[in-house]
Amino acid sequence: RPYDTKDLGRYAVTKKEEDKFMFKVPSLRNVAITGPYFHDGSIGTLQEAVAKMAYHQLGKELGEKDVASIVSFLKALTDKDRQ
Repeated sequence: RPYDTKDLGRYAVTKKEEDKFMFKVPSLRNVAITGPYFHDGSIGTLQEAVAKMAYHQLGKELGEKDVASIVSFLKALTDKDRQ
């Protein structure tokens, strides 16, 4: 497991071993205005979520400039009427 959690994800519903620690991932549309982040709401900012996901999914620690670039892109996915 890439991080510690007591939440077993889809396994709680399906009881299939392959569903342990699998979580439904929402669309990225409006992600900049829909915090808190992660399945349990444990991350308060998009910047922190981007940095943590780079580490957990890719094993990389991103610099501030890279995080800012990704966050800028994600903000571009916000509906015009919600900006």
